[in-house]
Amino acid sequence: TDPACMRLLERGVSRALRNRYLSLAMGGGNFAWAGPAVVHRRIANTLIDAAAGVWDAESGIVFRTYEQLDEQRLTLETLPRHLCKAGAWTDCIQLLCDLRFLRRRIVNQLTELHVEDCKRSLALLESTAEAFFPESIEASDLDVLKRRLSEMIDFIEQDREVLARMPGITAQQATNRPPDTAPELLGLVEVEFEPEARAQFGKRSDQARMFDA
Repeated sequence: TDPACMRLLERGVSRALRNRYLSLAMGGGNFAWAGPAVVHRRIANTLIDAAAGVWDAESGIVFRTYEQLDEQRLTLETLPRHLCKAGAWTDCIQLLCDLRFLRRRIVNQLTELHVEDCKRSLALLESTAEAFFPESIEASDLDVLKRRLSEMIDFIEQDREVLARMPGITAQQATNRPPDTAPELLGLVEVEFEPEARAQFGKRSDQARMFDA
């Protein structure tokens, strides 16, 4: 699971990792796919470590320096997919809704991949039987996760051209979304707590200025 080896994941290392972790995981579990889920969870953990990521109780996965993801292409491209296949739905969706993670993907021309990841996760959440969720997700929580994904998809698709030209204003654009949607709420948090971004881009949205009143 050395991060350097993970760069060769598509060339056969994944098979070795899969064989190793499946042999460790087959000893227990209530789900038929418990072994593969463990494999993807451990791969996800390795990708997170490689990019100096940590687990936050409230925000899920966060990175000490998001710009470092530019050098960890495998983490940037595949982490949501592994979280999804691990059944770590809350972590996966929090990451897909993280505007800082989205910004790095836009900068690296991975916007379409981000939309695909969101749509794939949404489709799985809508079709997967409850028995196949390794997390204890209540029906109300499941609705929230699906709504957050839908809101993020709408935001990216409607603001795609602006974000492609100026990825640095992702949070500011998000604050212009309808009130109480995931992009708007997350955008306000980022704008409020990143004075450098405020100074760099000058003008603030009406919603952000309301918080100063």
